[in-house]
Amino acid sequence: MALSEPQLAHKRLSELRTPAKPIILFKRFLKTRVDTDGDLLWSYSAQEGRLIFGRSSLHIYRVQAGVRLRASRRGVEIKISPALLELESRASDTLALSQKFEVVATDSSALTRKIRLSNLGKEAVKVIVISLHDPTSINFRGSSDPPGGVGVNAFNRGDHVAIDDLGDAAGARVIGCSPAPRFTYMTKDKTRALELLERGELSESTAGISGPIMVLTQHELEIAPRGSASSAPSQRSLQALVRT
Repeated sequence: MALSEPQLAHKRLSELRTPAKPIILFKRFLKTRVDTDGDLLWSYSAQEGRLIFGRSSLHIYRVQAGVRLRASRRGVEIKISPALLELESRASDTLALSQKFEVVATDSSALTRKIRLSNLGKEAVKVIVISLHDPTSINFRGSSDPPGGVGVNAFNRGDHVAIDDLGDAAGARVIGCSPAPRFTYMTKDKTRALELLERGELSESTAGISGPIMVLTQHELEIAPRGSASSAPSQRSLQALVRT
């Protein structure tokens, strides 16, 4: 079971600014809503007339003596433009998290998230990063969210998951990561997905699945002390709808 790390000292919290409400990013026909903690709530395409992606969240665990300590983000500083959002926060007292979101709307629609974890401590740390994606928005849809999709066919391609709609909607969706995750697990069981997040570790990958699915990916990092040349690598995730 993952345990919560201690909260940051009040002095450090007071140096960071937390947005008061979710943030809307938009470009042409694509609108994305981002929660104040960095969770993606949904991406809506006016061209499609529906949500093309539901909630996507990031979960960070520090591994210490074999125990996974679940990090809670504390305090957020933001930089924002209509199609771009940068969030700076603390994942713990020794880990800083930087996230950059960008909306792209051309012939295809995409949202990219680039993350960077920095070790502010004097010792190397091991970190597990798990992302959760709800492409149909069925599993984590809010009561006031726009309409989403139905079931999908999803196929694990290593560094990305290819998704086809089961309905009549045209276009294919992609959830991709760079570098490729160690595990990509897919399930239709919301309880199972939440159990894996509570545990803080995936143990297997899924080749393919159909229905109102959720996608979980796991990356493992070893981050050297501050000042070291071998800091945490940048990671990119992509959610895109490709018109066919």
